[in-house]
Amino acid sequence: MPTAAQTDAQPAADWDAVTDHIRGLGRLEADWNGYGAAAVPADMIQWAVECGTKYLRENHPVPHAIYAFPDGHVVFEWYEDAKLVRQIEVEGPGRGQLMSRRPGGEFAFEGITWDAAALNGSGRHQ
Repeated sequence: MPTAAQTDAQPAADWDAVTDHIRGLGRLEADWNGYGAAAVPADMIQWAVECGTKYLRENHPVPHAIYAFPDGHVVFEWYEDAKLVRQIEVEGPGRGQLMSRRPGGEFAFEGITWDAAALNGSGRHQ
């Protein structure tokens, strides 16, 4: 049963390719998975680009996977040794959920925020 629209599990060569992929998720129409998934709103695409920009500027690697959840949220994932180690779900303007694998293998969850306006002075990316 399809639950998410996603990329290949290979890291993108550069941030432009990641941004292009995020923008491509905006072309998903309602019911893209055949199970009633929501379309990804244009605002969600913008917020995902802003979130990714924040993490790129903090020297995080390019995500290994980027996809849409059926509720229209955008998700970034990073892996080590084929295991999920970090996931960010963009939920709204300047906010999301971070899931990180702890050394013992359990996951920790925390709300995250970012200041879109501080990313480039205007909060909008072209």
